[in-house]
Amino acid sequence: MGGLAAVDHLPTDIDAVVSLCRTGTEQTNREQIEIWLVDQPGEARNPNLDFVLLDAADTIATLRAEGKLVFVHCWQGASRTPSVGALYAARHRGVSVKRAWDEVTRALPHGAPQAFLREAVTRLGRRMVRAVIGEENSNSHPPEDPASVGKVANDAPHPSLADEPDPRHHQHDKPILYIDLDNTLVDFGARLETITQSIRDEYEGRVDEIPGIFALMPPMPGAIEAYRELCKHYEVFILSTAPWGNPSAWQQKVEWVQLHLGTAEGTPAYKRLILSHHNELNRGRYLIDDRPHNGAREFGEVEGQEWIRFGAGEHGEARYRDWPTVVRHLTGDDAFHGPQSDIGARSENPDGPADAVFSDSRPTSQTALP
Repeated sequence: MGGLAAVDHLPTDIDAVVSLCRTGTEQTNREQIEIWLVDQPGEARNPNLDFVLLDAADTIATLRAEGKLVFVHCWQGASRTPSVGALYAARHRGVSVKRAWDEVTRALPHGAPQAFLREAVTRLGRRMVRAVIGEENSNSHPPEDPASVGKVANDAPHPSLADEPDPRHHQHDKPILYIDLDNTLVDFGARLETITQSIRDEYEGRVDEIPGIFALMPPMPGAIEAYRELCKHYEVFILSTAPWGNPSAWQQKVEWVQLHLGTAEGTPAYKRLILSHHNELNRGRYLIDDRPHNGAREFGEVEGQEWIRFGAGEHGEARYRDWPTVVRHLTGDDAFHGPQSDIGARSENPDGPADAVFSDSRPTSQTALP
């Protein structure tokens, strides 16, 4: 971490640069990602402050997951850089917000983050971690070498970062598992077959906007049994996307979950439904989803996370073709034998009916499976 001037004289082992301010057009020949973060308060200057801060921290994590050494900088390395560094540590390195600020301050003793940045990072970091862990023993560690912290891209976690639990498990005793709805828990293709051809023709290319399409969908074979079984081993959440052009789908997805998994407190999916177009922003151990869209692929690219592609897949591969296979993979329980799926049997396309209708090449906002 540092200021703009250091970009002209980077060590040879730096692979990538994350720039939080303007740079010269020929200042570096390394891979460079520019993120527009203004070092002045006010919504007019930073209209999407939270998103930009999270994007910067996540960009660093993505580069690190690719094995790259990363240099993060702003103009002076005094405000924006330590702010993003602290959020990266709290969000991706398993430290409390307080510890993150302490370590960044050691690395950049001249740092003086603007009050609005400090407030935003503290708020976002605590939202992710949910509890400040390790503050009680923060004085038990010997002084650390600032250089080992300031080099964000160190291969090994900094000693004071490695001794804290992964933030993905601060709130839960078991690993977090997300499961998609459409063509994962829900048999979208079977429901589509009940829609008259004239309506399907009218909504060609956007069948997810057919009024009522998400109502009365049957579960995938073995899905409900598998969900209940996985709840014994994981903290399970349903993570799905509802089409922007079909507001009724948002309500119908809630109703589907309540119909098949219960409405009362204590039932396995009670208040565990997340609807988002940015699944990559969630943190957990696994995501089960039949398609790579809306952040599913990116979720699996984060270190310590895995995207499990449910169904036959785009090339007909069948590693996780049905729910018994998924459960055995996640639990190691060969005794689980739920109903076998007939994914791919209704269409010559190995991806099954959904991908036979919806092309991955269309923009996300127009794909039939959100």
